Amino acid sequence: MYPRLIHIYGPLWIQSYGTMIALGVIVFLYLSYNHPWRRQYISGEHYINLLSISLVSGVVGARLLFAITNWQEFSGNWIEVFYPWVGGLTVLGSILGILVTVPFYFRWYHLQPLPILDLGALHAPLISAIARFGCLLAGCCYGAPCSLPWAITFTNPHTPAPVNIPLHPTQIYTSIASLMIFLVLYWLSKQSFFKHGQVLFLYLTLENISRFTIDFWRGDREELTRIALGHMSFYFSTVQLLSLTCLVGSVIGFIYVSVRAHPSRRKAPQGERQ
Repeated sequence: MYPRLIHIYGPLWIQSYGTMIALGVIVFLYLSYNHPWRRQYISGEHYINLLSISLVSGVVGARLLFAITNWQEFSGNWIEVFYPWVGGLTVLGSILGILVTVPFYFRWYHLQPLPILDLGALHAPLISAIARFGCLLAGCCYGAPCSLPWAITFTNPHTPAPVNIPLHPTQIYTSIASLMIFLVLYWLSKQSFFKHGQVLFLYLTLENISRFTIDFWRGDREELTRIALGHMSFYFSTVQLLSLTCLVGSVIGFIYVSVRAHPSRRKAPQGERQ
């Protein structure tokens, strides 16, 4: 594959991984900014500011969770945690980083958090769907060995993936899953979901299910935890255990916002924000 696209200077390259993330962010920004929900609930200036904060906190959260769950890669040289071209990012960490930081912005400017978070959650899967092709090009987030007809084989020695071994294309699995999540959310937002927060918590639910499931086919799983259920034993990665925890919270959150009485999107605010 092609982890590096253009050489800049010394160790600095334009990486395929970062390029695809940037493309995903651009698509997200364009679609979400022009969506009717954005015009109803937040001004363009506030939205751009919020996205800037979310981008920084999302990258920091994604990098921290990656470093925590892949600490062996940085043992003996922790300074590389701050080198974006070494290792990768974790989508779940990005989500957690954003959810921890952006509520402070909502509170400071007295904005309605749930409808704005719904807007972000509706389009967030598109970032993952596009960025995962960056993972494919970079050779990170690679799959376990397999003999299926659609297995992929990496030959570039500069990728983290094992070379010359057929692997599950887990990057493509995740990209397809993210695209399906977006289509489901988009359809439901038009047909059924009118309570603030429903899109957000369904997105979190589906994202955690996706990560938990696809992780079984990942080839870079570390720190497995054995859980015995009767005569059967299962081995879960740290990210899978975190996904299960977040999944429970997401389901509870979805139920809560669905039964709680609060404004519906059927009653949009008066006027339109620019």
